[in-house]
Amino acid sequence: MRTIFIMIIIQNTLFSCTIFDTKNSIGDILVGRNFDYLDNGGEINFIPPNKNQYGIVVLSLNNPNMSYEGMNSKGLFVAISAVPNSKTTINILKPIRKSLEMIKIILQKASNIDEAIAQFDKYSIAFGQFLGNPLVHFKIVEKNGDSAVVEFVNNKRVIVKGKKSQILTNHYLSDLTIKPDNNTSLNRYNIVKKSLKESNSIQELFYILKKSKQQNTLWSTVYNLNRQEIYLKYKNSKTVKFNLKDELYKNREPFFYTMENPNNKKVLEDSSTFQVRPHFGYGSKESRYYGVRVLLNSNSKQAYGLEIAKFKTQNGNFSAIGIVLEQRLWEWFNMSIGTIGYFDYKEQNSIGLVSNLGFEPNNHIPFRPFITYRNDTIFGKEKIDTIDSINIGFKFKF
Repeated sequence: MRTIFIMIIIQNTLFSCTIFDTKNSIGDILVGRNFDYLDNGGEINFIPPNKNQYGIVVLSLNNPNMSYEGMNSKGLFVAISAVPNSKTTINILKPIRKSLEMIKIILQKASNIDEAIAQFDKYSIAFGQFLGNPLVHFKIVEKNGDSAVVEFVNNKRVIVKGKKSQILTNHYLSDLTIKPDNNTSLNRYNIVKKSLKESNSIQELFYILKKSKQQNTLWSTVYNLNRQEIYLKYKNSKTVKFNLKDELYKNREPFFYTMENPNNKKVLEDSSTFQVRPHFGYGSKESRYYGVRVLLNSNSKQAYGLEIAKFKTQNGNFSAIGIVLEQRLWEWFNMSIGTIGYFDYKEQNSIGLVSNLGFEPNNHIPFRPFITYRNDTIFGKEKIDTIDSINIGFKFKF
């Protein structure tokens, strides 16, 4: 019973955040935010503009691709807060993105609310604890004061727009019949609603955040969208101020500060991840096979590594081991080539080439299905043999 009780507390307090916007006496748009989480740590990530992407600042625990809030160089703000579970389905005909990924995507691509909402049209949003993020709703604010809340309720996307301040906690704005999992959600909402007024300063917003914070509030932030300033208070530490334009001007490469030590700048590097690719196939010469590839990612679209496979054909059983290189083009096309050793093929060992051409959906989830045409060309002592097959499998990223 004690374990169940603890799990209920964790579920009800995880991402139980408070977000609101207002206008100060000189017309600047301010956004306040409490991030509640049962852990330590956190990063302030600055990513400069490039080509068709805006410069951004995003706050995350340890991965800027999975962020909880941020602002871009156009003065657009986006943040998330958890909501109760409702029915959500994935559209496999669209590229799949995890819900927390949408913060960075929107900030790099959108300059206003309409452009932000257009980003939701491009992707199918995956929610779920098994993917590392809960069901959430999104708050978007422009520097002119317009704001919108995007919610996914029972397989419907609902947009709630507002000219005045919008407050976001942990219940749906579009469906009040769904009760919040967190029993402080309505209380925090009412605290902020009673505290807001027209001439709010940075200090006054932090006071409102203090009144609405919880025991597990990890950080509190106030954004000035017009001046592109962010004020950060990590737990009980002093408030630290950043200016997005200044930070991006001084640094041309992505970098971050840890919230526990905001004076220590670190270069933001892509982590060297690997993927495991189990697969199987059926093809010519009555061939059936199964195998696995273990690949290191050299960049977001290339990987190289080892393949091991076991074949059963009309010429007998044999094994294949070799080195392969994979390349992804146009976000969905998979191709690969490799040098393979075929052992006990026709009672001898031979070398050969393997190639794949096919479809791999542009999904940012831990596993990706794929289907390809595969060709094995085996250089025997007497002749060259080929095996053509349909190859099906999954990629698991780590």
